[in-house]
Amino acid sequence: MKKAIIIGGHFQNKGAQAMVLATASEIHKKYPNCEILMFSYFKEEITVQPIRIINWGIRKIFNILFESIKVLTGKRLTPEERIIREHIRTTDIIFDVSGFALSSQFNDFFSSLNYLFTILLAKKFKKKMILLPQSFGPFDYIWWQRIILFPLMKYSLKYPEKIYARETTGYEHLKKFTQKNLTRSLDLVLLTDKPVLQPERNKVIIETAKNVAIIPNDRIIKWGNKSVILKMYQSIINKLIEENFNVIILRHSFEDLDICKEIYENYENNPKVKLYGADYDCITLFEIIEQMSFVIASRYHSLVHSLKANVPAIVVGWADKYYELMAYFNLEDYVYDVRNGLEIDLILGSLNKILKTYQQIGKNIKSINDEKINKINLFDEILKN
Repeated sequence: MKKAIIIGGHFQNKGAQAMVLATASEIHKKYPNCEILMFSYFKEEITVQPIRIINWGIRKIFNILFESIKVLTGKRLTPEERIIREHIRTTDIIFDVSGFALSSQFNDFFSSLNYLFTILLAKKFKKKMILLPQSFGPFDYIWWQRIILFPLMKYSLKYPEKIYARETTGYEHLKKFTQKNLTRSLDLVLLTDKPVLQPERNKVIIETAKNVAIIPNDRIIKWGNKSVILKMYQSIINKLIEENFNVIILRHSFEDLDICKEIYENYENNPKVKLYGADYDCITLFEIIEQMSFVIASRYHSLVHSLKANVPAIVVGWADKYYELMAYFNLEDYVYDVRNGLEIDLILGSLNKILKTYQQIGKNIKSINDEKINKINLFDEILKN
């Protein structure tokens, strides 16, 4: 393999970054000289060797996909579009590492349309394409959007060589449009080794013992009641302090800094509570989580990192993906969905339970990792040829 393209990922959200680095690392292990490109919708501020970042967007995708129409109107591709086209023409494989890009959950018709256009680009240039484990659906678009998207989904989703649906619900949604290339899979970060491709960074060492990370997610504020959520965090932190734990409020994505600061406001003068608000890369975040007794997680890939590190978690989430992953580790009793409303007393009940059992739960997680997860590498099958 001489060239591979990764799409759907970026470095600002550390879950997305983790998926990109996991994919690139697995490619690089098997094909050390492979040129790895990441096509990003964002202006990236960091680079990770040997990944080369190319900026693109829906306009460029549309223009390349429908270049013949553009030519008929007397227009030509821009120099940037010609470079992208050439990379697609000469690549060996395209990996998609999106998350909820094909879904009506956020009322984003154009995101779904763009997602399908990228598949059609791969089809146009007859390139092997893999949709790596990600969340799909629901597809509750409004009527005129369904008229456009559903035929396009039936046509395009049959093209990728493999589509890995991360959740049962997503698998069932996709079955209406394609089946032969569709399979279920756990998250690719969970099913791959720690990346060997590492950005410039300093390892963060936690000097104290008995540490618990609070890892918020601004999306739970959008789906839930903010005042209740802030009160929940305050109740959890107060209990942890009472039990002589050190609390780290950990920013896991660029969107979450404000909510992290709001949680920290009441504890700025308390030495038992610290705010880790720096823009850590995903590998550093994993290494911080490794040092925790347990976590209170709302970012999905903070949960993935926690379970990968054999660290127990209480989850406050907003999607089925949290419950399904925790259920795999027999931890479904520790999952709370803000869409159903939050009962703080129930969460504190789980906190009291995990305070007594986190060491045993960690051993149970390790057993499942050793007996099941660590024996699987998703890319062994994908890159076997």
